[in-house]
Amino acid sequence: MASQLLKDIAIDTSRFSEFYDQSFFARRGMGAGIYFDKATYGVRRVVDNPLESDELTPEQVAKAVAAMPVPEADQEEFLKLLGEEVDYLQGMDNTEKEALLRNISYLDFLDKHAGVPQSIRDILQDSFLPMSLSSFRPGFRPRFAGWTISRSTRRGVQS
Repeated sequence: MASQLLKDIAIDTSRFSEFYDQSFFARRGMGAGIYFDKATYGVRRVVDNPLESDELTPEQVAKAVAAMPVPEADQEEFLKLLGEEVDYLQGMDNTEKEALLRNISYLDFLDKHAGVPQSIRDILQDSFLPMSLSSFRPGFRPRFAGWTISRSTRRGVQS
């Protein structure tokens, strides 16, 4: 649908790589980060963004989260969200889970079902939202114990 729209308005996506230097940031040792401002967090700091880098090891993710100026208990909840396979929708079958996830924002899911602290929801909101659980970027797969959102599920087909 989106690709057809781009064609309809005469945008030639095949030429993207001619004009966008895809290795610009890597050549300069730059990566995705999250900026914490002094007015909000009491400190000015940039930390690696564990949501945007596929190259961070689990240790680097833990280090990035530990550098975030939020309470330690909130950091632990964030690490749990990022790394553990937790079934936040325990008791629901896959059809019920999919129906819920297709009709709830990620922030509402984090609040109402995962119990993620407000400080972490604020970071997520400023870093990579708004989006629903059914619209994650390619390559990112939210994990729940026993159930993963796959590409075919995101298109409405059970895998």
